[in-house]
Order: sequence, then C-alpha cells, then structure tokens
Amino acid sequence: MNTSPALATFTGQACAMHEGVTHKVLSFELGPETYGIDIRKVQEVRSFESPTPLPDTPDWLLGVTNLRGTVVPIVDLRIRLGLPAQFEQRTVTAVLDLGSRTTGIVVDGVSDVLELRVDDMRALPLGASPDRAGVLGLANVSEHGQTRPLILLDPAALLGHLPQPDSAQAQA
Repeated sequence: MNTSPALATFTGQACAMHEGVTHKVLSFELGPETYGIDIRKVQEVRSFESPTPLPDTPDWLLGVTNLRGTVVPIVDLRIRLGLPAQFEQRTVTAVLDLGSRTTGIVVDGVSDVLELRVDDMRALPLGASPDRAGVLGLANVSEHGQTRPLILLDPAALLGHLPQPDSAQAQA
C-alpha cells in the first residue's frame, strides 16, 4: 500500500495498518471530475441558495448564510480549485463540520456515499503538493463495469484560508 502521511490521517492511523478495512466518503462532481470527502465531516447536503456576499473576501468565498442560527461561510469549490464558476439545477451545498467551524461548499452535484477499501487509496504522484492543493490522494472507483479516479480532498486544508467566524461577522 502506498499511503502518504496526509492520506493516513484521512483514513485514520489504525485503519491504514489493516488491509481490507473500508472508509466511507461522500462523492461529488466538479466539472468532469469526481471528488470525495470523509463522510464524517459532512453535516448535511442542501439545495443551493445564494448566500449574503461579504466585502473584501476572496472570489471563491461567495458569502455567508444563516443555518439554524449559525453564520456559515459558503465556498464555491469550483473557483477554489481553479475551475470556472457554474451553477446548474443539480448544484448543491454540502455543509461540513470542520471541528471549530461549520462551512458550506458548493459543488455541481452529490453522487453517492462510497465505501472505499483503504488499500485502494493511493498517495498523490511524485511532484504533486498535497498541502497546497488540499488533495490527500486518489482512489479508483468501479461503476457499471468501468473504473474512474476519485480525488480525495482534505476540506480543512482547502478551506484553511477562510476568515474566522468573528472576523467574518466583523466584516459584514
């Protein structure tokens, strides 16, 4: 098994030591690619609603929304990953619990909850920088007799540049 330290963190140190152990991820699309996030980080998936914009924020931070009394920053994951903005009927917001903060990510559509074997997950190829990109690794997913790559993301790394909740409210 070719496991990077970041991927071992994703799967859990104990799991990475046992071949055949499975791990659940929420899979979703951004353009032609399929991505996955640890299902334990996903609080809920909601239909997309335009957030309230904030001044002087990165273009990928669409704004904030009120989710049952909590101010939640909403990130367009397409823009965050360098893709053009695009909103369709399937566009949804996945609300993530990142420990100290709740954040919404806008994605093209949610596919499924997949159960991946730890030994099917791979580290990034040489030359790729997982810390900068927020990409933990890759996995191959078989569907309808075809295998396609699944890009495993670390939402905390991707969204680490968000203003803290206090500073976001101060800017509003």
